[in-house]
Amino acid sequence: MAAGGQTALESHIENIAWEQYHDQAVHLLQEYIRLDTSNPPGNEVKAAEFFHRLFEAQGISNTVFTYAPGRANLYAVLKGDGSLRPLVLLNHMDVVRAEPRNWRVPPFSGEISDGDVYGRGALDMKDEGLLQAMVMLIAAREKLPLRRDLIFLATADEEVGDTGSAWILENHPELVRQAEYLITEGGSNLIRPGGRTVYGIGVAEKAPYWIRMTATGRGGHGSIPIADSAPTRLVKAMDRVVSWETPIHLLPSVEEFFRQIAPLEKETRASEFRNIRTAPQDPAFARALTRDENFNYLLRDTISLTVLKGGQQTNVIPDTAYCEWDVRLL
Repeated sequence: MAAGGQTALESHIENIAWEQYHDQAVHLLQEYIRLDTSNPPGNEVKAAEFFHRLFEAQGISNTVFTYAPGRANLYAVLKGDGSLRPLVLLNHMDVVRAEPRNWRVPPFSGEISDGDVYGRGALDMKDEGLLQAMVMLIAAREKLPLRRDLIFLATADEEVGDTGSAWILENHPELVRQAEYLITEGGSNLIRPGGRTVYGIGVAEKAPYWIRMTATGRGGHGSIPIADSAPTRLVKAMDRVVSWETPIHLLPSVEEFFRQIAPLEKETRASEFRNIRTAPQDPAFARALTRDENFNYLLRDTISLTVLKGGQQTNVIPDTAYCEWDVRLL
């Protein structure tokens, strides 16, 4: 132990000149965002090579695992003294596609505006991936006395098929088998009244259930309406789904979450959060909670309409139309 009851690691961390790493982190995040890893197709090998260059320059042992054309994972490790089991820093390198016309800056520019870095992946999850890489770089450069191995694992294909993480588990499970902890994306952070920030810790996940709803009917010319056309039938079915409010289902972990953040709320809501199991019996509170996107999804199964497709021409009634739902189940 260091003076004052601190561990050797804590003592080292307190003495790091963090300012020197700020500009480097911003620059690297911009560079990382500029690598278009939209999935599909992914092309994560570009990002894996980006991390490979960073770690090689710092002398950090790392391996790029290319498992399909353009698809790759990267594994890096900083050895500790082995007194504790390893910690895995897990992130994914792919991002969802971006439609440039919906952005006020080019989505792969990494542009800085009003002190924020903008671009696809700035929140999911190139930001966290780059921060995890900085942890590795700083730990190596500052020669931090690690008691456990620090493992950096960047995977491909999280947004679509999870083939990257599956490949690691199927082909190299020994790389992570001994890990005691794993840190990755999950719990969202909240800024509460007074500027207090709550850092969320994910202790469970909903089960995803994706549904395609297809309607068929007679096709024809748009000048002659068809009462039971495929698009009309689909819209009526969709209306029944979006009008349905799934019931509140309070899990013990969610109940504990509300109790923990209650002190950060104004008194009326704080009391309701402390008694979250019974508070929704008040219709006004239940409605307010349902309208609050920060909390509503924690309390119930959710159904989001994500895809809607029908015909190709405005003057032609299609004989098929479909929509897709992203359902998340408690």
